[in-house]
Amino acid sequence: MKKLIPLFVILLLLPFTGCSFGDKDAGPSGPETNIAGEPMSKPVSLEESWRRWEVFLIKMHQNKIERELAALDKVANQSTVPTPAALAPGTAFDDPRTPPPAPAPAPTPNPAPAPATSPADSNKVMFYAQPEEAPAGTPAQIFKIGNDNKVANGGTTPSFTTAKDYYVTDLWTYHWNNGAGAAAGTLSLKSSDGKTYGPWQSDLTNGVYWSAKINQTLPAGTYQVLDSDPSTLAQNSGTAGMGMAWMNGIPKN
Repeated sequence: MKKLIPLFVILLLLPFTGCSFGDKDAGPSGPETNIAGEPMSKPVSLEESWRRWEVFLIKMHQNKIERELAALDKVANQSTVPTPAALAPGTAFDDPRTPPPAPAPAPTPNPAPAPATSPADSNKVMFYAQPEEAPAGTPAQIFKIGNDNKVANGGTTPSFTTAKDYYVTDLWTYHWNNGAGAAAGTLSLKSSDGKTYGPWQSDLTNGVYWSAKINQTLPAGTYQVLDSDPSTLAQNSGTAGMGMAWMNGIPKN
């Protein structure tokens, strides 16, 4: 700081000493100029010296700013902005991490296991599902449990046995029910090996008889007649309390 003070004083007094910073290329005959670059003809006042000094400092500051701006422009023109790398799908533009893996596909559910078949279900046969063509011959009674005597309700399950195969045409049960009859229900046949044939929907005849059209072949064997309303199934002592029923068909060769 102490070295700068004498230099400042010298520069301040230059206008009064007649010294100048002239143009060297102008030669000895060229015009003399002061520190501000103005033609110098005679000494100036102190106020004018201060003004010229301020002009000089301002020009130096402007030149410095212009040089710095030019340097910045040069750097900007020479710089290359790198192109950002393409982001993989699923990566956020500001997330440099590896994108998360795609979720695994949901496993295909295994089919539900088939419900267990009970022995009773396996014994059921839809005997009436495929009607057969009747063989040659005239239907005749295969069995009959019944008589013309007075009857009561509550007959037990009727049963019968055949020694050969029959094409069964129709099956009947009797529901006197004290003369009131009963709405037609269903009839089935259950063999001694546990297989159930039917049920078949019956028709009501004369208000007291249930009749079901079978039109199927029944293998030889022992069977029970299952009635959906055994409480009104007719019986008497002549049938030993067994419900009254009968069946018609044609024997198979």
